[in-house]
Amino acid sequence: AKATSVAIDLTGQQGKEKADAPVANVTAPPQARPVASPAVAPIRVNFPEAKSYRAAPDGRVRIGLATIPSREVALEQTIASLLPQADEIFVALNGHKTVPEFLKREKITTVLQENIGDKAKFQFIDGFDGYYFTCDDDILYPDYYVDYCIYKIEEYKRSSVVGWHGAIIEK
Repeated sequence: AKATSVAIDLTGQQGKEKADAPVANVTAPPQARPVASPAVAPIRVNFPEAKSYRAAPDGRVRIGLATIPSREVALEQTIASLLPQADEIFVALNGHKTVPEFLKREKITTVLQENIGDKAKFQFIDGFDGYYFTCDDDILYPDYYVDYCIYKIEEYKRSSVVGWHGAIIEK
């Protein structure tokens, strides 16, 4: 399947080009493609600094997820969308008896445990120095998700928590 190119403007200047702002074109993997009508205009992206932030000693990316057995199919797709973006992924397998084959990869660490709920995704943050992302097990993340969030974290000089979900929160 072919990938779809997407561009996003993080300046808030929708529909306006900034001549001095570098623009990154990103490609979403087929499984993360949103369904959109042909009339939808492309979105512009400006986060060239994200790559340099990740190169810093504290720039490692760790993703923490919690899941339950009934979400295994969705989890496999979620992992596929996040794996290229992370240095490591930790998965809390709440209530699982065995580790699914697709999780047996070098960058993935799994923990079989009793079902302690969604809070399990936070158990992997202790002692970690870098960007820690908690992700849901049933969302397909676009391939610019981590870089976009890092860009926003640094834009706010690490003084804010940055998140992304299917909701708009007004100020």
